[in-house]
Order: sequence, then C-alpha cells, then structure tokens
Amino acid sequence: MKGKYIIAIACFLSLCAGASATIVDHEVKYGKIGADAEWDEERRTRARPMRIEDTPLRGDAASRGEPMADAGVTDADGVQTRADVGVLPYKAGGKLFFDTPSGASSCTAQFVGGSKRVLLTAAHCVVDANGNWYENWEFYRAYHGGGGQQVRLECISIWDGYYTPDPDNRDYDYAFMYTQVESSGGTMGLKMEIPYTALTAIGYPADKEGGQYMYKVSGTRGARQGNTVIMNDNTFEFGASGGAWIGDLGAGNWAVGLNSRGTPTYERSPYFDDTTWAVYQHVRGGGCN
Repeated sequence: MKGKYIIAIACFLSLCAGASATIVDHEVKYGKIGADAEWDEERRTRARPMRIEDTPLRGDAASRGEPMADAGVTDADGVQTRADVGVLPYKAGGKLFFDTPSGASSCTAQFVGGSKRVLLTAAHCVVDANGNWYENWEFYRAYHGGGGQQVRLECISIWDGYYTPDPDNRDYDYAFMYTQVESSGGTMGLKMEIPYTALTAIGYPADKEGGQYMYKVSGTRGARQGNTVIMNDNTFEFGASGGAWIGDLGAGNWAVGLNSRGTPTYERSPYFDDTTWAVYQHVRGGGCN
C-alpha cells in the first residue's frame, strides 16, 4: 500500500459534516516476468472469476424504482448476448487478470471518463476485505477469446470506506486504475447518479463460453437502497464483476454503475456520487502515483 490521500468533502449520505475522506493509493510494481506473472493464454483461460453473492431482497424491493427517461435500449431485458468489442462502448471494456492468494483470477474493467488512461472496476477485484492488495494485474481491452490491447497499470485508488470500518462495504465497491498506455479504443463516459431507466451491463460471464467473450445484458434501474442501487434483469453472475452499467447506449454511452454483487435476477452497484467523482479525478490527475 503506497499511502493515503486526504481530502475534505461536504457532508452527505453516511459522512458527517466536516469529516475527512480518505483515498488509498497503491503503486503497481512489476518484478521479473516469469511463470507467476506472465499472463499467457493458458493462465488467462484458467483464471477464476471473482464473485460476491448479494443478500436477496425481500418482497418487491428490487422492482421499486424512480421514473426516469428511457435510454432506448432495444435488446430483450435479461437476455445475455455477445457484445461487439469492435464498437463503442464495448471496445472500451475488457478483461482484467490478477493473482490472489487463491490463484489466478479475473474481472471486467473499462476505460471511462475524459482520460484514455483511467480504468474502472470493482474494489473487490483489486483488494480484499481487509485491505490486502492483489497483484500481477494485466488488462486486455476488447478481449475476445484472447487477444486485445494489452495494458499494464501504474497505480490504483479506492475509497478506504470499502474495508474500514466495515469489511467489504458494498457502498464503495469501486476502484479506478491509472494505466501505462492510453486506450486505443476510446472510452465510455462517466456520470454520477443514474438519470436513466434503461441500462445495459457488460461482463465476461463464466457460464457463457467459459468467460472468454464479452456479453451484454439489458435491464432497468430498480430501487436505491442507502448508497447502492439495483439493476433488475441483470442476469450476470460469475465473471462479470466490475463490468459497467451503461446509460444512453449508442449516444452518451455513460458508465453509471457497475456489477458489484447480485443474484440470478439482479445486480447491485454502489451509487456513484461525489465520493466516486473525487476518486476518479484523483486518479485522472495522476494523484495515485
């Protein structure tokens, strides 16, 4: 762990007025490339997808949402189909590989915002619930049965509320990563809050072709619960962690959430807000270095 970056933030949600907010930075170091670090095709194929199950909602809580403008997504809700990684917004995404104490693992990530060097993924894809960082990250943009743009990381930042005082705090299950090179496939936008009803999520679900291809699924915004929000009909499970929820598909292509944890019928995301924006801006400016 490199260190902590302290910023003052106005009181909102669970933060008290005048409290200090903490961004935790981690500098990514690469040692000698060998059997334990090189992400060859064999290691990528056997990487275990990360997954956190959600506590099932009671009653009709998952279906309660706020009326919002329709984003015009035409795919059938809940039906997973292959995404075309040759076009935006899908070509901004890809597969993230890393090592945990349990072995080779994988998640989904994507370039977001105005910088072509900032990736978004879930915090549980970079650090465990006690603040111990994983290692040997490698990102492949537009990963499609192998291949894609190989991208290494310089540093990663998360909100320390993810693991303190409560381990694995779903309110802050996001991470931003600064890359060594720019995306050669563009980026998605990044927008706080969710001003859309119709959403499209992306990921590499393990039950579809072994997680070797990006899939997309359409759904609708559901209930906001505290600092999290539900996407109904998001049927992704293992392998899609960190994949973006996209609003205004085909136009703004805004990343407005991500696959954090879920059940077979919905996924939950942290609600992107001022805290999320502060972490993104910190990384975009190279502050995590």
